[in-house]
Amino acid sequence: PLPIVNLGAVLCVIGTLAARKWATPTEGGTHLYVLGLAGTGQGKDHPRGAATHILAAAGLKRFIAPSSWKSDSALEQHVSRQPACVSFSDEVGEVIGRLNHKKASTYERGVSAIMRTLWGVNWRIHTPAGWADSRDRQRVEPISAPAYSFMGFSVPESVWEALAGADLSNGFANRFLVLANDHDVPEQDPEESVFDVPEALLQRLRDLAEHGGHLANITMHHGETSAPMVRVEWEGGRGGPAHQVFKDFQEFCRTQPESETLMKRTAEIAVRLATIRAIGIAGEDAVVSVQDIEWGRDV
Repeated sequence: PLPIVNLGAVLCVIGTLAARKWATPTEGGTHLYVLGLAGTGQGKDHPRGAATHILAAAGLKRFIAPSSWKSDSALEQHVSRQPACVSFSDEVGEVIGRLNHKKASTYERGVSAIMRTLWGVNWRIHTPAGWADSRDRQRVEPISAPAYSFMGFSVPESVWEALAGADLSNGFANRFLVLANDHDVPEQDPEESVFDVPEALLQRLRDLAEHGGHLANITMHHGETSAPMVRVEWEGGRGGPAHQVFKDFQEFCRTQPESETLMKRTAEIAVRLATIRAIGIAGEDAVVSVQDIEWGRDV
């Protein structure tokens, strides 16, 4: 019932399974933060349920992270165990409101700070903060190429009310791709069940998650480097037509009045979308074409 919100769930699933293996042409990751917004009773449960079901049906439940976090250390500990993962969070306006509440604990307020950091680490190493009494806490080792994705579902008003002014100035808000349904959705009687997933689709998801083979998957990023397995290039190379579309969009974003608060990362998000699309089409042979980057830009 909500194609635009479903798109966000699709992007998070593919981006998570490709994460820590494929790099964008700008050497970024394929993880995303997405807000799927629609009115009450319009079908937001479908993309969340379908996304988690398809991962479980493919035997990839390990990529599903908790829907929300009570502390920054809980998030870091989970990502240390499963560096590529995705959270699907219902009523995300309430989640953001809890993090921003004046009575929120230091640990709760720290969640947004860790999320801001993880979004941009890409292929570097994330070093969690230490504790004075670290011997009594679970030790979190440095995390190579963490790739945490997050998709939250909500009615729009709840999110706008929950966001604090600091979320604009500190860059929390501009890391999110906002996909909002702005029209009434009629009641539907689906012809197909969310539980009937074609085996061919499940196998393509498994192939994506297991790319490189079992040994490569259990040893990747364990050495001195956290470099990607596959570097997706621009079709036509640097300076070619696809790269030029990206550069033109970068300049467009830079010159907008909202560039510092809301559009600073928009061009990079567009590249992530374009790369996910290219991987979904061609796998390890992916290149970001003009059509891919134009699609990412338009979204």
